[in-house]
Amino acid sequence: MSEITNIETLDLKLENELVSLYQSLEGILVTQPRKIIQFLGCQDKEGVSTIAREFAVLMAREFKKTTLLLDAGMSENTQHSQLGIEPAIYLEDLMMSKDPVDKALYQVGNSSLFYSKLLHSARAHPQLLITDGAEHLFKRVSKNFDYVIIDSPPASTNFAISLSSAPVVSGVVLVLEAEKTRWPVVENVKARIIKNEGKLLGIVLNKRRYHLPNFIYNRL
Repeated sequence: MSEITNIETLDLKLENELVSLYQSLEGILVTQPRKIIQFLGCQDKEGVSTIAREFAVLMAREFKKTTLLLDAGMSENTQHSQLGIEPAIYLEDLMMSKDPVDKALYQVGNSSLFYSKLLHSARAHPQLLITDGAEHLFKRVSKNFDYVIIDSPPASTNFAISLSSAPVVSGVVLVLEAEKTRWPVVENVKARIIKNEGKLLGIVLNKRRYHLPNFIYNRL
């Protein structure tokens, strides 16, 4: 088995839930050879980064899928440290050039998992993603991957990035904290995704922090 550094083996129950998510997405997106899945929360601290990272690790480790974890957040988070990677080049640096995007893709150990960071936190310009064209960018980065997993910033903090991606990805998975997120907020985010021609694949319900999540899949 290929090594994925700094990532511990998942808890069996959590792994089973993520396997169910994989099977659900495979069924919904059966005709798409390359799947670009955007993980999105309505607000901050709903566990989006953790779920996105663990799902990407599972795809590479257990299902041998070539997988890219694309960090679209604008602030520093723990993704790179969890994966043992310090990216020197971000996709933002290559958006307006013809240089190959491979320069911004970092392999995790000897595995089929890769990591890339979209924007520099200190000078984030989400309009670059819109101007350059999200569809063109995702085509460039996804051509060599079975799965691209996008760890998106919360909808409440930056709808520019969240919604600019929705129409051109395979679909969006909402990650919610059940005892924290108000359903009127969820309905508003769902409506805005659909209004922007995005496809909502389902909802990941994280009941409480430090508790194993339950996953609810809705084909909408």
